[in-house]
Amino acid sequence: NDCGLLVEKGHGKYAFMHLSFQEYFCGLHIVNHAATAIAHYSQLMSDPRWREPLVLGLGHASGRWSREDLDGLFRSILTSGGTRTFGALPALLLCTAAIQDGVRFTPTSMHLLCECLVDLVADIREASASTASQDTYSLLIGITSQLEQSPSVGAYVHDALLKSLTSGTRRQKLAAAQL
Repeated sequence: NDCGLLVEKGHGKYAFMHLSFQEYFCGLHIVNHAATAIAHYSQLMSDPRWREPLVLGLGHASGRWSREDLDGLFRSILTSGGTRTFGALPALLLCTAAIQDGVRFTPTSMHLLCECLVDLVADIREASASTASQDTYSLLIGITSQLEQSPSVGAYVHDALLKSLTSGTRRQKLAAAQL
């Protein structure tokens, strides 16, 4: 009767003792099938309540899925809001949180993540000088700094910024220079 995972919330109704258990099992369910995971991520990643289950799901998938399925999921996540729109910000935040939690991105996915980051900064440079744009810009600078300090991804960020500086479009060069 007393296993320590569940608590009785009412007559015949049970819940997990701690939200972490529920988030973990939700994350596992979300990535249970590669074909449906993409739809789940696209639907849920803008909702802050789903951040932890989605990050946990990415961690589970990164250790068990094929490289192709994993790249497909990351590509879908990073392009769901459009790689050159402010809609890509939730995807970038989700991926950054996953990296900080130790999720291993493939080299292909890391390069896409860095391109997304450069494109967002370029978009902000072209947007009005509103407070929201400046706040988003500050957030992206912070994300870049966090990623550069990560031992597993710092080299990818550095390479992507260098590539944008040397062979990117004018807007990408200006954005990369700011990062």
